[in-house]
Amino acid sequence: MNNLFWALLVLFLIAALVRMDWVYYLVYLVGGVWVFSHWWIRRSLGHLT
Repeated sequence: MNNLFWALLVLFLIAALVRMDWVYYLVYLVGGVWVFSHWWIRRSLGHLT
């Protein structure tokens, strides 16, 4: 999962340098799904015990 963070960071920096809007959308989409899935898994595991 750490690799995904660095990949998103590199994509964001590339998008900032070349000003490509679709890359911002991709970073926000993948990053949002990643954060949501981490939150959901921790919440689900908390309800199991």
